[in-house]
Amino acid sequence: LGESASQIVLAMPNKKNGRINLLLADHVKASTEEFTGKRVTFISSMEDKKKHHQNDIDSNKTQNDVEHIQKPLDFKTSKDENVIEQMNQDSLLVENIAATETSLEDFSQMIQKKTWNINDDHLTLSLLLVRLSDQKSLISKTVENDQFVAVSTIKTIQRRINRIYSEIARRLSAGLALFSFTLIGTCSGLCIGRNSSMRGITIVILLSALYLTAFFSARSIDHLLVSSVLLYSVPHLLIIMTAYWMLRRTSRGVE
Repeated sequence: LGESASQIVLAMPNKKNGRINLLLADHVKASTEEFTGKRVTFISSMEDKKKHHQNDIDSNKTQNDVEHIQKPLDFKTSKDENVIEQMNQDSLLVENIAATETSLEDFSQMIQKKTWNINDDHLTLSLLLVRLSDQKSLISKTVENDQFVAVSTIKTIQRRINRIYSEIARRLSAGLALFSFTLIGTCSGLCIGRNSSMRGITIVILLSALYLTAFFSARSIDHLLVSSVLLYSVPHLLIIMTAYWMLRRTSRGVE
């Protein structure tokens, strides 16, 4: 089974000449392997010859410099101006196709455009703060310029701000993890008796699993600021409290 549509209009940018290619189709159908179209018209612009003609004019001017020494410096003749004006107009190429078939992969590559996007976790802290400032100024300008702006636009910008704050909390949590796990590891390794116990190792494993679960869960809900910050910070509080409890028991001589 596939999907079909009628009266299709697709506008695609042409990177070579900076123009728009237009695809018109009366009926198209996409299957799992190929893309078929009926009564298709493809309109594109041909190669721009203005630069080539301008180069020819410049070369002619260079060759005739000696003849124009005693004449006014007017290199543009009426003939040249008419030709240049014609060259400024785009030459269109119109292709009418009764029926066509192409692979679905080739067609998807033609209409898709890959773009680069720098995520928050790729930025340094200084650049992250700059992006945060830009988003805050953007939301204030949006409200000032249009008081009846769509709520979805405000929510989109606010989600970006929440993600930035969540990224800052993630970095603080990752930095604090060095201290937390060193503390819990040291406290669990203290032993005042001769009989070893697996309780300390079990506690460390459980707390480590809790921290990793909360850490990756917070990454998945980074647009929810309060929830993500709690998931980043609560495991550290539990680890520190557990380490304090274990250290207190050891100082009292309790195994």
